[in-house]
Amino acid sequence: MENVVTRKRICSKGDGLLIPRMENREAMDETSSAGMQACWTCGSCDFECPVNIYTHALRPQKIVRMVNLGMVTELLNTPAIWLCLGCRRCSDCCSQGVDGAKLIQDLRDLALSSGAVDFELKIRMENSFRVVYQYFLREISLILFPSVERSGGLQRQSV
Repeated sequence: MENVVTRKRICSKGDGLLIPRMENREAMDETSSAGMQACWTCGSCDFECPVNIYTHALRPQKIVRMVNLGMVTELLNTPAIWLCLGCRRCSDCCSQGVDGAKLIQDLRDLALSSGAVDFELKIRMENSFRVVYQYFLREISLILFPSVERSGGLQRQSV
């Protein structure tokens, strides 16, 4: 496929049109301290994200890239930003210091404040996480520490 690049647009013939909207990127730069401009798109965050590992439904690198292209409106209407577990593995592994978890939270907040999603979604998501989060934590522990978890270590202690 032949690519055409001009000052105003980037497109691949036959793929439709992608128009970076820098005003949206600049707005995110002002409201978010996630440091997404430093992203090299290396993909380390994708390799660390447990949701991406198991479902391929959440790619932190793609979210950062879309914000850098000013595609914020598209992100506000995608379910991907609501799939993040908040484990911060994407942020912790980034050699450039991009805080992917913070960016996703900022996008969630913007989706709610702009009316892109109903506020009830946040309540439903919080209720769902209360029920299933304990199972996610166990699965994440099995990924991170398979031998320790099976030997009975890392058990939850009562306070």
